[in-house]
Amino acid sequence: MQRKILAVCQSKEKGTVKKNIGSGIFVKNYGLENDAHGGKWHCQVSLLGIESINKMRREDFEIGFGDFAENLTTINIILHKLVPGTKLSIGKNVLLEITQIGKNVTMIVKLKRKSESVSCRRKEYLLEC
Repeated sequence: MQRKILAVCQSKEKGTVKKNIGSGIFVKNYGLENDAHGGKWHCQVSLLGIESINKMRREDFEIGFGDFAENLTTINIILHKLVPGTKLSIGKNVLLEITQIGKNVTMIVKLKRKSESVSCRRKEYLLEC
């Protein structure tokens, strides 16, 4: 099974879903260029596995890349088994280090399930470049 990135997502403002931009530039000690969450802190880049997205889709939720405000949507990386300090190589020039799993502050994301609106807590993997 090949591990890879399915989507690179970005938002200009905090507290919003991110849009899949297809590719991006990662800046050392900042994160994804032009992303609202970039900066000199420990949570510069967030990851979410397609496996988690597909699990929600099987529950009849309409979810797209970036809807959980993740920067990178991955496939075949067992994110929940990674621990802080783990380093991940993305492409040839980007090295990410896991600094935290989950968030101290929970963001509530509105999702569509059939015709009803529900709230869902997100769990993501936070990294720095």
